[in-house]
Amino acid sequence: VWRRLAGAWDVSFAPGGGAPGGVQSWDSLRSWTRSADARIRDYSGTATYSRDFPVAGMPRGRVILDLGDVAVVARVEVNGVDCGTLWKRPYGLDITGALREGKNHLVVSVANLWVNRLIADAGLPPERRVSWETFNPYKAGDMQLPSGLLGPVTLRVDAIR
Repeated sequence: VWRRLAGAWDVSFAPGGGAPGGVQSWDSLRSWTRSADARIRDYSGTATYSRDFPVAGMPRGRVILDLGDVAVVARVEVNGVDCGTLWKRPYGLDITGALREGKNHLVVSVANLWVNRLIADAGLPPERRVSWETFNPYKAGDMQLPSGLLGPVTLRVDAIR
């Protein structure tokens, strides 16, 4: 591992899915289902994680961004360059072409499954539900699935051979 991107991330949730609006600062990565805020815990949709990180001295070789664990799908942008979409392990991709000396901006958009919203809505009266479905196979109290960018997020250098 060349560098670990630990510390704070700015996180925002797509509007309309019941999550709080605006940008939140999270001191570490964790599943949405571990949030004390039910609007985040029960959310199904896309959340965007962003942060800056410096690069002093470009390494020799390919720089691989490893997201660690993701639940479920992630789209990665570095300095405004779309670097790709990841949907299975390993959640890593080559960001060499987008990386630059100095400050870099990373954006990871993560979408989870609809399960958590269905579980939450099963325990609400119809007028308070966020989703609408013709059939909900889940019950209130069913176990929710981990969601979000779980990490750890690291950069590694694959040497030129």
